[in-house]
Amino acid sequence: MHFIVYNYTMLNNSYCSLIKEYIKFNMNVEEIKERLINNFPLDKIEAFDLRGSGDHFSVIVISDKFQNISLVDRHRMIYAIFKDEISKEIHAMQIQTYTRKEWHDKK
Repeated sequence: MHFIVYNYTMLNNSYCSLIKEYIKFNMNVEEIKERLINNFPLDKIEAFDLRGSGDHFSVIVISDKFQNISLVDRHRMIYAIFKDEISKEIHAMQIQTYTRKEWHDKK
């Protein structure tokens, strides 16, 4: 999303506040990856901004921490890492989780 402001003084305060909130509350791929790496330090992490808007992401986490964990619980593990940002900074997150064996077998 791009904002074009021709004359800042013409904007009312509430609109300026919205712009500031939008800028303040968007995340980027590096922040997503950093948070995941902190929780999965020895594992393979990939993150992508799906729209370039800082609010729709796709993540891939390959970790043996997922061994014998259901898909739903794996996703809960990832969502828990971003519990404060989901539905605020992060509007949507596509999650793919694999053990190392599952990833190897997928290729």
